Amino acid sequence: MNKLTTYSWTPMPELLLHFAIPFSISAPIVGVRRAIVVGIVGMLPDVDALLHVHRSMTHSIIILTILSLIPLYITSFKLKEKSLALLSLLSLTTHPIMDMFQTYTPIIYPISNSSLQVSVKGDVLISQSITPYIQFQITSTQTNFQNFSVMDAPIFTSEGFIISLLLVAVPILSNLFKKHTKTT
Repeated sequence: MNKLTTYSWTPMPELLLHFAIPFSISAPIVGVRRAIVVGIVGMLPDVDALLHVHRSMTHSIIILTILSLIPLYITSFKLKEKSLALLSLLSLTTHPIMDMFQTYTPIIYPISNSSLQVSVKGDVLISQSITPYIQFQITSTQTNFQNFSVMDAPIFTSEGFIISLLLVAVPILSNLFKKHTKTT
């Protein structure tokens, strides 16, 4: 059995972004109410934290896709539910992809026992000349599902809050505007 430790926060997309991004993508397709469901589904991979193991098998797109096959099959006969199910699958799989751009994530577990991290950075050096450059790197480390006793992680940061607010507000305001113009 793994030793319990304190899980100190490592950079990760905050939980609110895991809701807001799938919500904003799906709202124009399935409507605001159903997009709320898709946004909530986007946060589900972090349920592993409630079991005191973070970035576990719930962050593998392989496992998430396999677990999604049953609901996809059940809903395949109804167009509205099929769209909701497909968007929910997209929402589930984008969660570990977003995490992978911040820290090591077991994205293709159990095919590989490595956790991957993608780092992309664009900068510009300004001196006598202007020199833009882009850095791209994929690194890996051995996957280690370790239990923790305490976890301190952000639900949102200042940047994440305003980005999430904009991502959620635009579809809602657009929906309200459409309803208002139909009644006038």
